[in-house]
Amino acid sequence: MGRGNLRFSRLCLVALLLGAISISGQSAYANPRSRELESWRIARDERRFALLNTPALWNLLAIRPGMTILDIGTGTGQFAYAFAQRLQGQGKVYATDINDSCVRYVREQAAQRGLRTVIPAVVNDGLDAFYRSDTYDLVALFHVEMDYERQVDFLRYLRGSLAEDGRLVLLSYKGFPDFSPDDLTDDPEGLAREILKEPPGTPFYRAMRESTRELLRASAGTGSAEGLVQAVAEAFNVILATANFGMDFFDGAAFEKELDFTPEERAYADWLTIPNNRQNASRGVPHATWISGRKVKIINKLLLIQKYRKFLRTGGLYAPGLSPAGKQAFARAGYVVHGESTDSIPFEDVVVFTRSH
Repeated sequence: MGRGNLRFSRLCLVALLLGAISISGQSAYANPRSRELESWRIARDERRFALLNTPALWNLLAIRPGMTILDIGTGTGQFAYAFAQRLQGQGKVYATDINDSCVRYVREQAAQRGLRTVIPAVVNDGLDAFYRSDTYDLVALFHVEMDYERQVDFLRYLRGSLAEDGRLVLLSYKGFPDFSPDDLTDDPEGLAREILKEPPGTPFYRAMRESTRELLRASAGTGSAEGLVQAVAEAFNVILATANFGMDFFDGAAFEKELDFTPEERAYADWLTIPNNRQNASRGVPHATWISGRKVKIINKLLLIQKYRKFLRTGGLYAPGLSPAGKQAFARAGYVVHGESTDSIPFEDVVVFTRSH
């Protein structure tokens, strides 16, 4: 596996290497001129950590004093600090990242917090020899942007440093696939009526094509359920790719007060829409102008789900964070699934791997 194949930092890759903001928030955390982290990025990391800092996650991690932990792509170090606190001064936390600004920030923060067990380290992108410098009881791959199917060699490389009873824990965002007719309930006419009664001028009205509304009107009462669900699914998928649909939400329009988000959905949406830099925020640039395509899709799907929730099934709305092919890659690298949680953390999957014998 050649260097440069992995995009390692969970929340902290250099923009020239990445080229665009991804769903995991990997981008230029460091200001190229000052080589300091942007404050909005630190706030974003802290807010995301607050969403994940749940008893369910810590029960799955089962951290105990004396462990040696490798935190790959540590970013601003939120998990590294929490790991160290749970070690109670006994053990080590290697906080690694390819971005030296992130590592410098983690070093400063660890010193201020009195966390002597945190060992920050800059690593190369790929099979860095640093990973072989110790044996780990826990390897944390949290929100690492990686094509696991193509990184079997790297995963095998990590396995070589995993303790006999050690664990590799993968934390990954759920996927947000396009809508399919199977996502709709057995009341397509009720959904059509709900769509057609939307008042003109609202974001939901503007996002729906007039041709789609005409089709829904023509299909009403005809008993053509198959045509209705197909038309609605296709219309929703057009909206998923429409950047302007979420603008009013980002800009704080009045309809935001009417959104029926669950607490988890609202917290996730708020995290996704943190401004990308202070300059744009101070200039009043709409948040949506910097949201990447994948994030646009997620926000738009959250908006559609909260609006038409009672007409949607729950089973297929989100996809696993790790695909079956990804699991097979871990198996080829010498791991077995020790445990898995798909609903303990909002919009996250946790997979715990151990070494196969």
